[in-house]
Amino acid sequence: MTVVLSLETVLSSIWMIRLLQGRSCSNCSTLRPVCPIRETSRSPRSLVCWRMRNSPRKDSSLRPDLASNNMRIDWLQMQNEIDHVRREADDNKEEADRVRAALSTRDLTQSEQMDARVVEADGRTKASEEKFAKLKGVYEKFRAEHLAALQKLGDLQREWREWRRREWIERRRIEEYRGNWKRQRDNGASTETGWIHLQQGRTS
Repeated sequence: MTVVLSLETVLSSIWMIRLLQGRSCSNCSTLRPVCPIRETSRSPRSLVCWRMRNSPRKDSSLRPDLASNNMRIDWLQMQNEIDHVRREADDNKEEADRVRAALSTRDLTQSEQMDARVVEADGRTKASEEKFAKLKGVYEKFRAEHLAALQKLGDLQREWREWRRREWIERRRIEEYRGNWKRQRDNGASTETGWIHLQQGRTS
């Protein structure tokens, strides 16, 4: 089984070993060792500088107190970085919660607006249905009256045609009687007899 270690893990291990050995650079006695994770995570050039600063030299001396102080300082810096990252995570979480709350509020507002629109549409639909029902009632009443008027008009037209037919028949009879009366007068018949026949024809 092959174990693959990252560069940061290897450098951190080397750095901890050197701190435990209590070694430091002779010309950097007032300086502390630099955390390789922070230095090498920037660029390859930083990695080279870190190796040069922390490379062992012949004139290096043991300084356990300095190494302990440097470890404490590095620990505090790492703790500060951890706190900073935690604060950023908390801020991001709060921002996400605010965005989520805003979205839920907006969804609730949109839902209320949609409900109001649905209620308004239902009101308009009900008003339209009532108006249609009224117009339908008026139309049915007008249609019934119109049909009754047409039926009455048809009856009047039939009566008028029947009256015209009777009038025409009576007029033909009168003309026939007049013609007969003229012929009888021409033949020497009396006027009274002709008028009697005419009256009889009207009453028949």
